[in-house]
Amino acid sequence: MRPIKPYKLTCLLLAMLVSLGLVLSSCSGAVDPQPSTTGSIATVTTSSTAATTVTETTTATTTAETTTATTAPPTTRPTTTVTNAPPVPPVTPAEYKPFEVQEDKDLPPPSATPMAPDAGGTKPDAAVAAALDCTPAGLPYQAISPSQYYAYNQLNAVQKAVYTEMRAYAQDMRPGGYIQQPCGKDDLLRAYEALLTDTPQFFWLSHSFVYGADSADSPDDAKKVVYFQLDHPEHKADYICTKEQAISIAAQIKSKISGIFSAMGPGLPEYERELYLHDWICANTVYENQAVTDADNHWYAFSSYGVFTKGLAVCEGYARAFQLLLYYAGIQNTLVSGNTLRLTGRPDTGSHHMWSIVRINGVWGYTDVTWNDDGLSVNGTKQTSYRWFNIPEDELRYDHYLDNTFPLPAANSFDNTYFAVKGQLLADEQPADAFVKDQVIRAAKEGGQYVEMLSAAPNAINAQLLGLTINTFLSRAEINAGLESPIRRITLERRSTRYCLASWN
Repeated sequence: MRPIKPYKLTCLLLAMLVSLGLVLSSCSGAVDPQPSTTGSIATVTTSSTAATTVTETTTATTTAETTTATTAPPTTRPTTTVTNAPPVPPVTPAEYKPFEVQEDKDLPPPSATPMAPDAGGTKPDAAVAAALDCTPAGLPYQAISPSQYYAYNQLNAVQKAVYTEMRAYAQDMRPGGYIQQPCGKDDLLRAYEALLTDTPQFFWLSHSFVYGADSADSPDDAKKVVYFQLDHPEHKADYICTKEQAISIAAQIKSKISGIFSAMGPGLPEYERELYLHDWICANTVYENQAVTDADNHWYAFSSYGVFTKGLAVCEGYARAFQLLLYYAGIQNTLVSGNTLRLTGRPDTGSHHMWSIVRINGVWGYTDVTWNDDGLSVNGTKQTSYRWFNIPEDELRYDHYLDNTFPLPAANSFDNTYFAVKGQLLADEQPADAFVKDQVIRAAKEGGQYVEMLSAAPNAINAQLLGLTINTFLSRAEINAGLESPIRRITLERRSTRYCLASWN
């Protein structure tokens, strides 16, 4: 074998993995460093939130590529919007971000020794993989198989083969090994990004890895070696916790998920399964504000582990836990990354965010569990909202900016929104005043103090005008006719071009 030519790459990818703008530190507890290889080594950090910069370094004996980047984690909560705010102009999501290459000739070559090829090729250690498997026994629904994972199916044939090999190494937390599939560095990056997107059950994966090539001439044509765990003077990669910790965590997650599905029971249609799992997360999770400024000591908040064992998470943890539960419920979905969107129509680049797109009965819609959790404050009390539950893209774009790594399916239907299913969707050409009155009467009779509504047509609900009409003496008398406790005043707030909230006291 020709000597491996050293080069280092730390890349921060602009796209999908939202919260992937943050490289999480490892858990406490040392991990034995693995053997390294002679030759080309690159440290790769994936992220969806900042520009990618690659610095190419060359000496007489080495070529190295490296980047450093820091970015705020995607941990945003819903922001207050203005009543009757103007619509937001559309934006175009990016599918993949190119590299910016710069030359630097001063980086010394790393010292390394060859790694022995894996005795079992890319086949995982069955006992370890089983101990790390979060899948409960006796699930009432047919779980989504890895071949159906969304990001995997956006890859080309070469990238799928690389993904499969990487998955095998990560599945039992091996330090790494050779990639048998001939590929370029872009294929490695794309495959790893897809792996991170698809596998919330691999909560131990960090957002970086190291790779090398065994060619002095053309690294992109050479046989590659990847490391998920490497201790080196110039290059470091690690899982976010030790194997022993991960085995313990996996057992806790499995037990929790088993209890969730046991309580949910079999036979529910897809929509009801999604709603149940959404509501479970909202009822059992608190937003971990400390992780926003101290991610190193609150790394669990960025994974499904935070939701299932601590009940604490930021947006990435919410989205990954939801993703895993939907997998086990047999529902296709994937992570979506981007930013919050200001009323000016410009993305807030400091507010990196992650949410979900879910396929229910063949129809895709966007769900943001983080923002739905305590997404309303009614009479001083926080309430779960359904404003961002299976909504179409044009409603999502009112306050979310899509900046996803992988192309997303079309989402343009209201059919699976909470409002359509619950009868709280104002249809085209339906009189808004009668609709709102009916919604208020129905919710008040059920003991509620508010009702969320959505309109199929933008700007169909004029909150200011309806607020005046619905609070007249005659209108309130009509509403109160069937109520035990009369309503004194109704407040209407239009918080997007389609969404309206009515509350009363």
